[in-house]
Amino acid sequence: MKRFTTKELVFIALMGALMFTIAFSLGAGLIAATGTPLVGGLIVNLFVAFILVLTGLTVRKFGTFTLILLIHTVLSTPTINFGPPGVYKIIIGVSLGLLVDIILLASKYKKWAYYFSAVFAFILVGPYLLWFLILLGLPGVETLSKVIYIIVAVYAVEALIGTWLAIKVYDKKLKDTRIFRQIRS
Repeated sequence: MKRFTTKELVFIALMGALMFTIAFSLGAGLIAATGTPLVGGLIVNLFVAFILVLTGLTVRKFGTFTLILLIHTVLSTPTINFGPPGVYKIIIGVSLGLLVDIILLASKYKKWAYYFSAVFAFILVGPYLLWFLILLGLPGVETLSKVIYIIVAVYAVEALIGTWLAIKVYDKKLKDTRIFRQIRS
């Protein structure tokens, strides 16, 4: 497997930080208002899926999704973004990133695999977080348990739409631009 270039690592880091900034700024208010973990994602996951897939299309290397989700979850650790504060978020992010990386590598980075892996990973976020909340005795278990099926369904749809948008924008507008060619070179 090829190693990451400095340009690729900087791009992944910037996209991870952008993903955190958007998720935190848009989702924190809704989470604070409702007190329900993952509700903020009902607004931001379209953007998150878009950024994840755009990054993955630009840097088609094993570890891209693991790195971007590591950055996102490390930044999210002290916040209410991605659930109550805690280092368990890093475990969730890295394991989901690794899962997506394995699926994409096995498919040789085919476009259908971006759709499949995004939907699969986004569906797992809710149950995975609920499991950690129960295991660690964190707040939000009762509230999240009541709406988990709705959240999972909405997350899946947002993953599909975000992936579709990222593929369209990348293919039609970005992949042949100078900056994206430089990142890939």
